[in-house]
Amino acid sequence: MPDVSKFAHLVRPTMLSGLCVMVPVPFLDEVLLRRVRKGMIHGIFRKRGVDLDPAVARPVYTGLSSGCLTKAFGFVFKAVTAILRKVLRTVLFFLAIRASATAMMETFLIGRTLERVLAGESPARLPLSKAETQRVRVAFEDALSGSDRRILVRSMKAGWRHVGGIRHLGRTLAGRFRKGDEVEEIRLEDLDAEERAAVEQGAEDIERELEKREVRDFLADFDARFDAYLAGHGREPESV
Repeated sequence: MPDVSKFAHLVRPTMLSGLCVMVPVPFLDEVLLRRVRKGMIHGIFRKRGVDLDPAVARPVYTGLSSGCLTKAFGFVFKAVTAILRKVLRTVLFFLAIRASATAMMETFLIGRTLERVLAGESPARLPLSKAETQRVRVAFEDALSGSDRRILVRSMKAGWRHVGGIRHLGRTLAGRFRKGDEVEEIRLEDLDAEERAAVEQGAEDIERELEKREVRDFLADFDARFDAYLAGHGREPESV
């Protein structure tokens, strides 16, 4: 059974990633989400004393790139659907909560998986290379697609019990976050006292949810799936 307490430090960036989804501007929410995850991952590297080229780590939090033609068609389709989704989420708040919880679920699993990889608890080859981080991302996506993610999504929704009253926080994050790629993190210190207290309370609610048996079972199953794919039973990453 996985020790959830080892990953409690990931819950606050997880909460912040969910708040990014509440930004009412299409695409800006995704930019902020990527940067929160980028900051979380770089924080993990710093904590473990890992000196890694940012370009090597990028596939972990952005996913894998595809060919130019695929990207072109994909961008058009994504642009249209992103706008429609954002309109619906703005009108129907419960859809925004579900999208936020889904983003939080993935953020937590990304950080937790990377922690396991760096701790030598998975079949990943260390030190990480760009090819290996691509392989890690492939295994992550395949493990996630084969899991009943609803269990963890429900747990992440618990974070909104005390944050729902400050829906404007997503806009606050967007307004305070600069556009430069050098900016890696959105910190709790950047929020005002009311916002920070709400995020902290939401994080505490999520931590309690993560201790539940069904969540711990889900994480154990996800770890087993990830390790199996990484050991060579999953698909190979596309060339980039």
